[in-house]
Order: sequence, then structure tokens, then C-alpha cells
Amino acid sequence: MKDKMINIKTGLMGFILMLALCAATASAIGSQLDITLMRTDPDPVSAGTYFDIILKLENTGTKEAKNVSVIILPEYPFSLGPGEDAKKDYGTIEIMSPITLRYTLYVDENAIDGLNKLAVAYTTQSGMKVTEDIAIDIESKKISLYVGGLETDPTKLTSDTDSAKLTVEIQNVGDSDAQMVSSELILPDGFKSSTSYSTRYMLGTISHDSGKSAIYYIDIDKTVKEGTYPAQILLKYKDTTGSRSEYKEKILDLNIPVMGRPDFEITDISTIPPKIAPGDKNVELKLKVKNTGSKKGESVSVRIFKKSEQPIDFDEKSDYIGTLDVNEEGWAVLKLSIDESAALKDYRLDTQIRAIHENSVLVFDRTVPLSVSFVREEIPIYEKYQKYYPAIAALVVLYLLWRYMLPVITRRLHSTNKKETQKIKHHIESSVE
Repeated sequence: MKDKMINIKTGLMGFILMLALCAATASAIGSQLDITLMRTDPDPVSAGTYFDIILKLENTGTKEAKNVSVIILPEYPFSLGPGEDAKKDYGTIEIMSPITLRYTLYVDENAIDGLNKLAVAYTTQSGMKVTEDIAIDIESKKISLYVGGLETDPTKLTSDTDSAKLTVEIQNVGDSDAQMVSSELILPDGFKSSTSYSTRYMLGTISHDSGKSAIYYIDIDKTVKEGTYPAQILLKYKDTTGSRSEYKEKILDLNIPVMGRPDFEITDISTIPPKIAPGDKNVELKLKVKNTGSKKGESVSVRIFKKSEQPIDFDEKSDYIGTLDVNEEGWAVLKLSIDESAALKDYRLDTQIRAIHENSVLVFDRTVPLSVSFVREEIPIYEKYQKYYPAIAALVVLYLLWRYMLPVITRRLHSTNKKETQKIKHHIESSVE
């Protein structure tokens, strides 16, 4: 009997528990809310723009849902639009009576293409918070500018080069056009814009998946060594991909390669004679040339140029040295004459050193000082011709002999011949008798 009573109690407790569970289940099922994405405007969403998200909130339960609030929980790349509230109250949601929700959001310009999740939550009178993820398709319509290539003229840039041409290809690999594009070349030390040329270049519109070339002319200082030098290009452009047009800037890196080459300096100057005076002839001008560059130079030669206003004539105005390796030296010897009317002063002679490097002719303009600073003393005429005195004396003696002795000798010979002739005649006459 006792066991029977226990079984009855157990059954009653189970029945009561089942009724409670059913009541709880009915209460839970009573207000079941679903949030689904209807669409975005626009669709797909573009990075860097504002867009509207349209959601459907539906009560799929068995009874009305009260005190319903919907909360947008934006995380990168999403954010609320200006004046938009994250939480909105919708009151009571009847069964099978869906409502439409609309929010304005912003998607970051650096958002990744594809599906990105937006968290949306709702609460009801029970206070329970339910969060769902809404997938939003983002299409990144960005402007992406970069340096596509560099061409130079000459092909190999070297130090001490003027008006080298740089052609820089600016590529737009983005999905939108860049408008009103301008560029400015920012050069490192040792480089500068060539005279009468600008570091700015207008490119106009660069369409997506295309490019345009910016052209600059630069001078490279003689002190620039072999290596790669970092320059920059500052781009300014108009971006119309977002909700509003914006003017933007972007800095691109540009590496300028500088190749090694021979370079030459005149390290020593001497003349024979050491001191030069007006009127000197066949003066030897000796120039020591040193290769101070980083590459050897072939067929090195020196040439000097005459200026019409200088009282100097060149008998030999060029000389061939040959191949000079790095730090190697060679001599060039030129010959010149100084006009007798030359003023005593230092003259600057335009000199050109030529060499061949990698089938290119390199020309180096240099200046050589020449000092005419010595006046030779006037030699007395008797000293000037002193070395000719013996010859002159001999000529005088010969002249005197010819002038005075020759007639005497001639007369004596004539007298002697006459006497001999008479003797012979007398001898013949005597023989005949």
C-alpha cells in the first residue's frame, strides 16, 4: 500500500513538471522574432560610401512580442551614419505582421571585398538579448595608384649628367577613375630639376586599369656616387567613389638608379720652360690626368680650345693618353706659342677630356690655368750675334783677300808670265840663227 502511494505521488509530480515545461515552452514559443536582410541600397555596397540597410523583422511565434527594440552593433568596416541611432524601439510586433527596418551606415574606404558581417540584436519584454549576424556584400571601388615603371634617357644614368629625362608610369589598378591627377617629383640630395623644367607634371584623369606617364628632367651632381637613390612622387587627385567628392594625396616611392662611370681630374700642370714670357715659342704644356671615377675609361684624350681673344696659338692642341683604370694617371703634352704682345696675367684655357665607357663617349670640361708672368731681358745686339763672330771674321778676311790681294797676285802672275814668254821667244830666235 505504501509503495502504491509512492508511485501515485511520483506520477503526480511528473505530470506537474510536464505541465510546467509545456507552459514554459509555450511562453518561449509565444514571441519568436526573426531578423533577415531584405536588401542594401545600393547593392552591392561600395567601400568608402554611405548605404542604407533594409531589414525585415517578423514575429514567427504564437503570440505578440512586446517592448521590442532593435540594436545595430557596427564594427569595422561599418559605422553608423550621421544622426543615426544604434537602438530603435518598435513597441509590439504582432504575429505574422512583419515590419521593415531601415538604417543608414558607412563602410570604410579600406574595407575588404566580399561578405562582411554586421551584428544586429533585439530585445523584448523578457529582457533577453538575441544577436544575429547579417552578411553584407562589399565591392571595393577604390582608386589605387602606384609606380608602374621608370624609363630614363640616357638609359644608364651617371653622375655629372644634365637634363636627364625620367619617364614615370603611374598606374591605376583600382576600380574607379582618378580625376584631376597632378604629380610632383621630390628629389634627394645631389639631384635637382633641370633649368627651365618643372618638378610638377599634370596627368589629368587616370582611368581604372590604365596608366599615364609623367615626364621630368633632372640634373645629377658630379658628387653622386654609384647606387640607388630614393625619390618620391606626390600625387594629388580627385576621388568621386564615395558619397562625396574628395581631394586626396598619395606619396609614391621612386628609386633612381645611378651607374658608376669614369671621371677625370687634372691633378698636375707644368710647362717647359717653367716660366713663360711673351714671345715664347714651342712651349710644352704638360697635364697629368687622373681617373677619379669608379670605372675605367678607354681611349682617353685631352684637347684644348683656342679663344680668339687670347694671345696664344697651339701648335699641338690634342694628345692621346689611352686607357686609364680607376685611380690611374696619365700625361698629355700640348705645344703652344705666346704672342709677343701678350699681357702678363693668368689665362684660363678651356680643356676637354674625352673617354669611352660602355660604347658611349663621355666628355668632361675642365679649365687649365696658364700664367704668363715673366719678361725676358733684352739681349744686347753684340751678345745676341756673338756666336756668329768667327764666321763673320772669316768672311771679312776672305773679302779682304779677294778685294786687295787677288789683284796683286794677278799682276805678279801676269808679269811673270810675260817674262817667261820673252825668254822662250828669245831662246827660239837664238836657235834659229
